[in-house]
Amino acid sequence: MGSRFTLSAGQHPDWVRPSRLPAVWRQCKVIAHIALRTLQNRRQKLRRWQPNTQWQNANIVAEFRSPLWTDGRPEEHILVCGKIQNLRVAARAFNGIEVPAGEILSFWAQVGHPTARRGFSIGREVIAGCIVPTIGGGLCQLSNALASTAVAAGIRLVERHRHSALIEGHQPTAPEDATVAWNYVDLRLQSEVDFRVEVELTTTELVVRIRTPKPSVKIPLSIQSDAVEERPVARGCLTCHETTCFRHIAKIPDSSPQTVFLLNETSPELNLWLRQHPNSTQWWHPWSSPRNRMSAWQPSTPSVSKVAYRAAIRRLWRRSQKMGELGAWQAERQRQATDLVDEYRRWLKPTHNSLVVTQSLLVPLWRSGELGGRYYSVYMTEMPVVELQRRLDGAADSVAHQQTSLRDFRVDRQWQLDELAALKNAKQVLTAHTEIEQVLENLGVQVMRLPWQLPTLPVTRRQRDRGSRITLTLAASALPRKGAFEVAELARRLRARVLILGSAPTDIEHWNDVEWQTVGYNSDWLSHTDVALLPAVIEHRPRALLQALTAGLPVVATKVCGLPDQPGLYWVSYGNVDELETVVRSVLIE
Repeated sequence: MGSRFTLSAGQHPDWVRPSRLPAVWRQCKVIAHIALRTLQNRRQKLRRWQPNTQWQNANIVAEFRSPLWTDGRPEEHILVCGKIQNLRVAARAFNGIEVPAGEILSFWAQVGHPTARRGFSIGREVIAGCIVPTIGGGLCQLSNALASTAVAAGIRLVERHRHSALIEGHQPTAPEDATVAWNYVDLRLQSEVDFRVEVELTTTELVVRIRTPKPSVKIPLSIQSDAVEERPVARGCLTCHETTCFRHIAKIPDSSPQTVFLLNETSPELNLWLRQHPNSTQWWHPWSSPRNRMSAWQPSTPSVSKVAYRAAIRRLWRRSQKMGELGAWQAERQRQATDLVDEYRRWLKPTHNSLVVTQSLLVPLWRSGELGGRYYSVYMTEMPVVELQRRLDGAADSVAHQQTSLRDFRVDRQWQLDELAALKNAKQVLTAHTEIEQVLENLGVQVMRLPWQLPTLPVTRRQRDRGSRITLTLAASALPRKGAFEVAELARRLRARVLILGSAPTDIEHWNDVEWQTVGYNSDWLSHTDVALLPAVIEHRPRALLQALTAGLPVVATKVCGLPDQPGLYWVSYGNVDELETVVRSVLIE
């Protein structure tokens, strides 16, 4: 929020140390103004506009971008963090709203009262030449951007007030200056045509767009800032060192950036990477029983770990119910992730401006707006859902028989688009999966590949007698997307038996004349196997293949399994039984 008094353009008054009596008198006037404006608002019947999708594909007629982190002294960094938190909350109130022609869009009717209970933090407000820490401070960056974009789009400013002073070190970037103060200094817009407002916080910028289905004039999208009138520079309460002032703050709060790991799933690769970070980081993770808890849930300094109990209890209860199949199973995963994000959001502070999040939490965090104005990395163990579904659909369309599991992992189109948008805004993506790395690099996402962690338990390889029956192991469940039908056909051709590490086949007719057995991942299957197979169309966690390679077993798989080239690993194409047979026969001869 900005100044509540107006100074003449170019005026540079000498700063006068604030005293209590004028401050009290000023506050009384503010209360009177608020009461008067409240009565006026009731007569005008201003409304709060709700997000809509009617004009989401309309033409963008104006767009304005302003930097988030470039103003104020380093000592005032905590107030900049608070400003960005306030912009996150306010952006949710404006993003996606659609205003019909002739209607009024009021800044405060849309945002509401900026209180700490509603998620607003301590930011900066200019009062009588001072930068004062205030709940909801910093919202003027949004009002400036809205006013500038509206004018460029041909929308009339029904009400607009200018700032009286500048923040030290801040160069005005918005061509239109619009200060706001709850609830009597407002910004109000009115258009002759329907329009839609979109507000987004990237890592470094505030972005405001206006779309309209019926643009009245042709308007350039880029908005250039004209010369701004000269104004005095306000003094910051955190840095002015006027110890006799009643607003003086004796101790500046710690504003050092803090990194938080928001975890849901884990792996040995992520665990190793996490433990390379300093103890000042914080680990947040869902509760799990000691019997099932992996070592990755145990940071080196327990005091910086937080456990999400409420989301974990809801998750355990839902798992006791039938999760369902196909889209219902994926929808349940999304609900569980959203529950966990809701709990994490209550712990996030404005100074938490560096995050590491696991993939399942990415879309709920993106939709909540919590990633705006923050640097974040993403740990990925699965394909982006848009690529995952494209591959599964392509595999299902290429076969004559119905393969139900190839229609699994269904999510709605908006979830796919939100995940892609969040990934493209990420600082980097962490993954051990080579195929995921390739897909993301093709999308222009920066990727850091983590090394796969090999099992440390001793393993023994089977020594097959010449002429004995061949034993193949399907290193997954007997599902079409794992290449189960191709393995069954290969077994018939080789007269081999098949060990299945995961669930048993559901389409038994495809396994006629094949001797098969489900043995489980924890069995001694390595000592009974000649070749480990995984000719899958999708595979995210090739743990069994890593065990086989460590034991010296030959592995025949598709590249979608995500392992790098190495001795003992042979590649085949999905769905090509002839190629699979040729490779396996050559491996058995060696």
